[in-house]
Amino acid sequence: MNRKYWDIASGLGVVALGIALLEASSHIRSLDVSRFGSGFFPAIVAILFMILGLVIFVGGVKQARGPDQKVEKDGKPRMWAVFATFVLMAAYATFLPSVGFLITTTIYLFIQMLLLVPSDRRNLLLFGLISVVTSVVVYYAFVKVFQLMLPTGILR
Repeated sequence: MNRKYWDIASGLGVVALGIALLEASSHIRSLDVSRFGSGFFPAIVAILFMILGLVIFVGGVKQARGPDQKVEKDGKPRMWAVFATFVLMAAYATFLPSVGFLITTTIYLFIQMLLLVPSDRRNLLLFGLISVVTSVVVYYAFVKVFQLMLPTGILR
C-alpha cells in the first residue's frame, strides 16, 4: 500500500475495531454493583476508538490530497515506535494489577509521549505534568463519579 494512504486504511481499521468492541461490550453481563454496568467502560473505550479512527481517517484524507510527506532523516519510517507501543501496552497490562492504576498509567503515558513525539520537540516537564494530571483525573472520575473500582496496587 502506498504510504500516502496508510492513515486512511489505519483509521478505517481503528473504526472497525471500535465497532467490534462496542458490539462485544453490549454482551457483558452487569452485576448491578454501581449505577453503571460492567459493559460501561468497554463501551466508552469503543466509542473513543471510533472517534480516534475517524480523526486518523480525516487526517489521512487531508494528507492524501496534499504533497508527499517528508520521510525521516535516515529514510526509514518510525516503525520501531509502533512495535514499542505494543510492547509498552503489554507491559502496562502486566503491571496494572500489581503496581496500580495511578502509577502504571502515569508511567505508561509518559513513555508513550516520549515514543510518539520527535526528539527535537520533547518537553519532559510538560509530559510529566500531563501524565500525572491525566491519571489522577481519570482515576477520580472512575472511582468517585462512576463508582468503579480500579486497581490500587502498591498504594493500598
